[in-house]
Amino acid sequence: MEVLKVPLPEELRQEMKEFPEQEWQTAIRKFLKQEVKKMLELRKTVARSQLKEKDAIELADKVNESLSKRFNQSLKS
Repeated sequence: MEVLKVPLPEELRQEMKEFPEQEWQTAIRKFLKQEVKKMLELRKTVARSQLKEKDAIELADKVNESLSKRFNQSLKS
């Protein structure tokens, strides 16, 4: 089994100490497994997609613009 060392901010380390009953290695292993599964599924989706990079950028720009407008409107309310 491979060993992975991850530096943790001191604040997070202290918060984790508040839950000594938690098996952090198990929790982190499950989290990493879920993230890898999501990435593999995303890779499959992208491989099947017919969307070109240029189209994806244009779509992302439209989404960002729309979200920005909504956010600005919510600040005015």
